[in-house]
Amino acid sequence: MISGINSILTIFIMVGVGFFFTKRGWFNDEIGQLFSQIVIRIGIPAMAIVNISTSLQRGTLFSSLQYVFIAMLSMLVLFVISAFIAKFLKINKEKKMIFILIFTFSNSFFIGIPVNVAIFGEDSLLYVFLFFMANNITFWTLGAYALANAKNKNKTNLKSFLSNAKRAITPGLIAILTGYLIVLIDIKLPYFLFEGLRYLGNLSIPLSMIFIGIDLALTKKKDLTIDTAAVVGLVGRFVISPIVVILIMIPFGISGLPYSVFILEAAMPAQANTAIAAKYYDVESEYASAMVGLSTIVSMIAIPIFALLL
Repeated sequence: MISGINSILTIFIMVGVGFFFTKRGWFNDEIGQLFSQIVIRIGIPAMAIVNISTSLQRGTLFSSLQYVFIAMLSMLVLFVISAFIAKFLKINKEKKMIFILIFTFSNSFFIGIPVNVAIFGEDSLLYVFLFFMANNITFWTLGAYALANAKNKNKTNLKSFLSNAKRAITPGLIAILTGYLIVLIDIKLPYFLFEGLRYLGNLSIPLSMIFIGIDLALTKKKDLTIDTAAVVGLVGRFVISPIVVILIMIPFGISGLPYSVFILEAAMPAQANTAIAAKYYDVESEYASAMVGLSTIVSMIAIPIFALLL
């Protein structure tokens, strides 16, 4: 209990720094974007290489991929469930697809990493990266394909599908695969390189939490759309999603740290790339941005609850 409370307070302090200094006018959207780019392109990839190369051994390399399969399976199940719910709620075709993506995909990387480290420690990082691998690949294939077909004029073909799939090749995914390669060929990074990557990786957690604080401070009340679909989508994101992951992990006998990490990863706010992809395909981008922002705000309540439960 005390450990969970301390973890929550640690998160709120870092988020609070970003929020406070943005309200004071010291931070702005440009600084927030700079922080996010440092985290996504430098900090998290460095952290991934260091963590995977030290957490895995060649003998456990391929067995770890079962976690990727479990995460992908949970997302496919959530995709189907959310599609049925959207049909029941009679959501229009374009907004329906945003609803499905919000329901299905979590911000498992940018927010998932600092939250898991704060609550479970650095040992959780391996499972965070495995969940992210599944989340990233599934979003930019199944998710992007479905979004592209939300409008008839966006009807996609094999060429555009492959173009979408290329978006899954992010710095984070490349770093994860690099870590796997280092383990597979059984090499040890030079001390100076390992330490350099470790220090760069340490930038990720405070900068990502400060960015969230900046983002929350810049969110306008008028941009938060709260209707029936939004409420159900948030219930799906923070309640149904972790329940589905739990039910899928049970037959595989998953327990301990990976069990807790996957539940928390499933309960993260909506995938930020939903708004980016919606803008790209011109499919309810304002609604997508509002839902991502709303889910991030709600996560500030949901995360402490999960931290205490887990």
